Amino acid sequence: TKERQEKNDIALKTNGDQASCENELLKFTKIKTSSDKIVLKWEAYWPLDFRDLLGFMVFYKEAPFRNVTEFDGQDVCGSNSWTVVDIEPPSRASDAKIKEPGYLMRGLKAWTQYAIFVKTLVTHTDEQKIYGAKSEIIYIRTNASVPSVPQDPFSVSNSSSQIILKWKPPSHPNGNITHYMISWEQQSEDSEL
Repeated sequence: TKERQEKNDIALKTNGDQASCENELLKFTKIKTSSDKIVLKWEAYWPLDFRDLLGFMVFYKEAPFRNVTEFDGQDVCGSNSWTVVDIEPPSRASDAKIKEPGYLMRGLKAWTQYAIFVKTLVTHTDEQKIYGAKSEIIYIRTNASVPSVPQDPFSVSNSSSQIILKWKPPSHPNGNITHYMISWEQQSEDSEL
């Protein structure tokens, strides 16, 4: 394409003249999970002029397999399968202590793997290119939790000393099911039967 287009053919605001708008790597410093939450913290990032940092965007979605890319589920019409959360930049501490930005993801499914990445939101001008930062995509599984009840229980007695029980697994196992606990209570016989 060299010399086949004019300088004005490539819009400077739309990434047409560069490979990536984020040239620094954000690294996660804390990841903590529960059955329905994930706590994330990442390194503080500031461009040369701290006013150019508008905030961060946390992207996440369920990912049963570790093969997700940033562009999966996105199209030119604005459709996006990622959940996107905007995070304010941390306050600029006057002392040497720098606050790490972070986010608490809530309302997640138990025992579910999520793909997550974070990127900066920076200002763009015609006169100056401001580069941001982005993390790699990480995969985090929430903790296991209590499963839902087994489905379609069925029992039949084929003799006076035996009961056959059958059921289907829970619709939400919320972890690896290793065994089932069965409890029973003997009832006194009804004399009318």
